[in-house]
Amino acid sequence: MTKELEQVVKVLQEVGAIETDSHSLLPLGEVAAAVRGVNELWLAIIFTSETLLSLDAPQLAAVCASFVSEGIKARSKEGPR
Repeated sequence: MTKELEQVVKVLQEVGAIETDSHSLLPLGEVAAAVRGVNELWLAIIFTSETLLSLDAPQLAAVCASFVSEGIKARSKEGPR
């Protein structure tokens, strides 16, 4: 196993995404494997958060929108090209 892969496995074990001995996926790991994004583990942690379950519809929509938003882009001082 490469050093980088060992570090990734260690992080996945520490957050409870995979089992230490068998490296089998735990529920958090299954969610992380199912989502696609810049940081699947971070998204999985959010998606499995108890706090997310307590949100009402508009709040949940805002959270979901933040996942797909690129943020506010600064306008050039030169204006549109």
